Amino acid sequence: MKGFYVLFLVLCLPLTLSAQQDCCNATPTDGAPFAIPNIGGNGTPEPLSNCSCLATNEHDTWWFTFVATTSGTFEMAITPWNLGADYDFALYTGECPCGPMTQVVSCDYTGPITPPGPFVVTGISSTPQQTFGVTTTTEWQPTVNLVAGTQYWLIADNITTNGVGFSIQFAGTAQIDVPPNGGLPPAPAPLDGATTTCPGAVETYMVPNTPGFSYTWTVDPPNAAVNDFGGTNMAEVAWGFPGTYTLCVEASDGCNTSPPTCVPVIVTPLVTPPMQDSICIGDTYTAPNGQVFTAPGVYDLHFTSQQGCDSIVQLILTPRTFSINPIVEVVCPGTCVEVAGDDYCDEGTYEIVLEGANYVGCDSTIVLNLIVIGTEASFEPDTLPVLGCALDSVLLDASGSVGAGDLSFEWLDTNENVLGTDTFFTVVQGGEYILRVTAEVDSVACVDTLHFTVEEDATLPEITLASAAIDCDNPSDTIDATTNVTDPVFEWTGPNGFTSDAEDPVVTEGGMYYVTVTAPNGCFATDSLEVPADVNLPDAQATGGTVDCSNPSITLQGNSSTPGVTYSWTGPNGYTSN
Repeated sequence: MKGFYVLFLVLCLPLTLSAQQDCCNATPTDGAPFAIPNIGGNGTPEPLSNCSCLATNEHDTWWFTFVATTSGTFEMAITPWNLGADYDFALYTGECPCGPMTQVVSCDYTGPITPPGPFVVTGISSTPQQTFGVTTTTEWQPTVNLVAGTQYWLIADNITTNGVGFSIQFAGTAQIDVPPNGGLPPAPAPLDGATTTCPGAVETYMVPNTPGFSYTWTVDPPNAAVNDFGGTNMAEVAWGFPGTYTLCVEASDGCNTSPPTCVPVIVTPLVTPPMQDSICIGDTYTAPNGQVFTAPGVYDLHFTSQQGCDSIVQLILTPRTFSINPIVEVVCPGTCVEVAGDDYCDEGTYEIVLEGANYVGCDSTIVLNLIVIGTEASFEPDTLPVLGCALDSVLLDASGSVGAGDLSFEWLDTNENVLGTDTFFTVVQGGEYILRVTAEVDSVACVDTLHFTVEEDATLPEITLASAAIDCDNPSDTIDATTNVTDPVFEWTGPNGFTSDAEDPVVTEGGMYYVTVTAPNGCFATDSLEVPADVNLPDAQATGGTVDCSNPSITLQGNSSTPGVTYSWTGPNGYTSN
């Protein structure tokens, strides 16, 4: 933008009507002031009502065009010559004239439009008095911002249609200049696409797209069909014959056409050498064209190239070998073997295929023979007796333990002290014990342990005996025996060959009685008891007299030499006396 403002500009020009009436012939400007006293006509009328506030299209018009070389603010002032007409304006970008890409940046359509006016200065500025020194502010639009690298078009329209010209001034922080190439569109570049292809191929070519531009594609010599999809920046070219061609594209902005961008294209038949590859025995091979082969050999592959050319390629398929790797693993129960990321825990034979894993890329098969050493410790008798007075030891037999390979035995106490290493072990003391059985195959040892307890009871019976006496009033008696053991066995002996197995035997004779009490653990104790007996009969004498009329009663006299006796009398007619 030129760094000065023109407030009053008078040019003495002939009073002939002049006009830059069309957008395509817009006057390039670098921001310098411009003045023309008379204008007339509208050239080819642009449909301004379709893309601005200028509802009645063109009248007496003048077009300008410029490019913003830096971004910034933009202001301008249009002064009717001698204030003799009403001017409207519109500022565009995107496309000229009004088209699909046209964007309105600013626009003013303010009257009055017929003489005598008054007619005033109009333009773009938020501060027209400070920027341009005008005294009126009625026909003004706010300051706008320009974007660097963007082309703009400005139309000044004398809506009064009386041929009166105008002067124009520019201001703002954005720098503007005439469009490059005199306003011509730049040559579209780069042009992308195949420059070497084959007869019959259909290739796609493309240049960067500029919004609002149309494109024209040509081929020289014209021995190819071109589809530009209605003037787009992309084209498909069907190359029919061998040769060297020139492909060109031009861009048009609706007004002007750019210089062409061209590339040479060589069209020649395809020459494809044989293809060599290999296949794993027992595998399948998929060729690049999708054909599938299961054996080595020489094959013809039919291709349609990316460009659409047909070709036949010879495939030489050589064999490769696969491999089998046997593995034997010995483990203990609960232990797994990991192969190729999977765990194998149960005994058996497994075939594991590793695809493409061997040195030539073929499948490798691992044959896993998994041996599980199932060790189980056991001994006889499975029901252990209780050690006591009758049984002071028990012999344990571990020969029934199960396990593969060689078995070894260890008999231990709870402190892991080894008490024996044979199949047989004699326990002579009650307590807790451990049987450890080890099975070993290929240096793999698997252990099973069995914890067991041998009970011991050497408690002796304690005996308590009690009895009354045998006499003439009690001709028999029960001996009361008690003991501290459960389920005891009693054996009694006594006078005159007396025997009994009762706990509390009944006896009828006095004398010494002996008892042996045996507990379930085989321990026994003996005791004895004397049963007193008094069974001697007392002697008795009785004296009396005769009962008669002279002696109606008499006294009976009883005597005994046995001390402490008592007397009991009976007689006729139920007579009793003590």
